[in-house]
Amino acid sequence: MADLKLGKLPDRTPVKLAITITPDLQNALREYAALYTQAYGTEEPVVELIPAMLAAFLESDRNFVRTREAARRRGGAAGAHMMDPQAAKALQPLTARVATTVRITGLNRSRYYQLVQSSDLETAP
Repeated sequence: MADLKLGKLPDRTPVKLAITITPDLQNALREYAALYTQAYGTEEPVVELIPAMLAAFLESDRNFVRTREAARRRGGAAGAHMMDPQAAKALQPLTARVATTVRITGLNRSRYYQLVQSSDLETAP
């Protein structure tokens, strides 16, 4: 098989999803669509904007992105440990260590995870 720079394209089959929203959210989405039209000069229906909004939200959630990438490297799905009680139990000591480390060092969790991710912390066995 040829070693191509471009990997196999992911499944692009659209999936229809139906949701129920509050009237306040519906109004906010309509207002957003109106601002989008003002900003770009192109009118897009709310249903066309929502997928892009959801994608942008997920891409901006650093913890979700980090967890998802780590799960992919391990060959699993993000959040899979939540479905497996044994895996969740195995994570409990780690969670306690993170909480203790944050409390002792005075770092907030976000900074702690940034340091761990960047490998600026020495890890103990």
